[in-house]
Amino acid sequence: MRDELSAVKSVGWVLELGIDGAVARAQARLTPEGQALSQKIFAVDPDPGEGVKAVMLPQAVVSVQAALHPAAILDALAPADTPSRAQFDQVSAKVKADLGADLEKEVLPLLTGHAAVAMGLGDLTGISFQQLVGNPRAVMWTSAAVGVKDPAAAVELEQRLDEGLKVRGLSIVSRDVAGKAVRSLMPPAQGDKAPAPLAETMAFGKAWMFANEPALTDQILKNTAAPSALGGRPGVAVEVNFLQLAKQAESFRFGDLPIIYRSVLARILDVVRLLNTARVRIHPNADGIELKAELTMMPVKSGS
Repeated sequence: MRDELSAVKSVGWVLELGIDGAVARAQARLTPEGQALSQKIFAVDPDPGEGVKAVMLPQAVVSVQAALHPAAILDALAPADTPSRAQFDQVSAKVKADLGADLEKEVLPLLTGHAAVAMGLGDLTGISFQQLVGNPRAVMWTSAAVGVKDPAAAVELEQRLDEGLKVRGLSIVSRDVAGKAVRSLMPPAQGDKAPAPLAETMAFGKAWMFANEPALTDQILKNTAAPSALGGRPGVAVEVNFLQLAKQAESFRFGDLPIIYRSVLARILDVVRLLNTARVRIHPNADGIELKAELTMMPVKSGS
């Protein structure tokens, strides 16, 4: 095992079961050295800012939000003079070549430590099984954001990629959404039909954001009142929304599938319909690190 385990003094957990779900709580008590490292990793402003929270759209099937100190994470995962650090240096060299920016000295200090990503399914109506298997990204949407101390500097770094994109036949088109400048990455035109953007980016609310559909960009800019999944604390939060998964999967044409696949997927969907959400949260506390995992079930219908 790695030396990091020597920072753990003890681990305890408890499991609570109920008719509406289950909750598991775990606590890792750390040594003084482990506590010092933990304090560095979680030393971030508890407020992620509205830009990071805005990408956590309510129709997401999977969402992740994190508040961790970037430099401390680098030191913990890739200490100096280790193979991991050598791999990081290789990535840093590529970023330097592509952006002309030093990843450790320019990019990491620009980050606040906050990040979020949300993913879901689009309308599956009219999508065949072959299309779904052949190109699943075509029916998946993604929105993401990283907190930045200087949004203008983040946009300037992004613009350094423009020339390389042009060489690949791609182009950048700007559009205005509610007074915000949005950059759309466009593929080469094919025929008379205007191509759809491959992705869109923008700086908003102390964050640099990404979305793979224009409709998502519009929704993000209206989602400024979204709450933080971390509840105003540093840490990591992961959520799977089974209710949204079941709703979005119901638009798929299961009748196009061979009967054996239809039977298996129908059973899986029946199980998914029983579930509501699964959440995992990790936070620091006075003794070390706490974890809470929660699975909630859909309410049992009367008479069933």
